[in-house]
Amino acid sequence: MKIVQKILNDYLGKIIDISAMVIMTVLVSVVFIGICFRYFLDLPLAWSNELSQFLLVWLTFFGAAAATRRAKHLSIDDIFNALGPKTQDIVKRMINALICLFLIFMAIRGLSMARTVWSSKSEALQVSNGLLYLPLSVGFFLMLPYNLYNVFAGKEWSDQE
Repeated sequence: MKIVQKILNDYLGKIIDISAMVIMTVLVSVVFIGICFRYFLDLPLAWSNELSQFLLVWLTFFGAAAATRRAKHLSIDDIFNALGPKTQDIVKRMINALICLFLIFMAIRGLSMARTVWSSKSEALQVSNGLLYLPLSVGFFLMLPYNLYNVFAGKEWSDQE
């Protein structure tokens, strides 16, 4: 289990965090440049809005993976806290197993949607529109190992850090 923890924390976790930071930095820079050109130079950049849209979608799913890693997704746990420790463990494992099934389903569905629109190009950047759907699969695949860990270890991944 220590090897799995090292891989999830030292490698996958760093990839998720660094990717999210880079995407966020580029997104803020592109939006700032777009605003400066549009309002100060009166030269709107057609590609800045489109690139911002692509980056925001990617950031959303990398952020979701980062939140999963830290167990920071919203949860209402009043009923869960009223259960006994053994029942809580069973319920936690069942919930994480259901989440894993959902993540797998949505990742496959995201790949299918990306494949469907892959041949169409965006207007300004002339890149595949499939890049708007691909982060759905990437993000859900990045969330999956942490939820699988929760199923088999019986505790939240964030308890390890």
